[in-house]
Amino acid sequence: MRSPVVVAVVVVLLAIGPAPAARWGTSPSGRVLVVGAAEDAVRSSNSSTARRQMSLLVAGGFGAVRVTTVWKPGARSLSGDELRILRTVEATARAAGVRVLVSVMAAGSATTPRTVEAQQQFASYAASVVTSLPCRR
Repeated sequence: MRSPVVVAVVVVLLAIGPAPAARWGTSPSGRVLVVGAAEDAVRSSNSSTARRQMSLLVAGGFGAVRVTTVWKPGARSLSGDELRILRTVEATARAAGVRVLVSVMAAGSATTPRTVEAQQQFASYAASVVTSLPCRR
């Protein structure tokens, strides 16, 4: 059994939506290599802004984007605003054929979950990303 410390330290990456393997190509071994960018510019609750930023990624040849969500001490789930933003990113990426990875992290060392209670809050927050968004595990 993994301790809450291990769960809290692990960066949660989620592949959201189906991967269009035909677009990305597969090797003879069946493996898929996806090249992406870490870019929070696509994070927007405004779909036209998100589409415009996503189109730049696609034009650059990227098939994936990593966005972040920042946990704040005490939070056990995504806020309404954060959920709207991540859902907009997911829908925009799905329409563009881009895979999304979400990194869940604390804002910095001052908010690193050090107590058991804070680690449980962080783990609950990370789990809410999985349960609140359509994703492929």
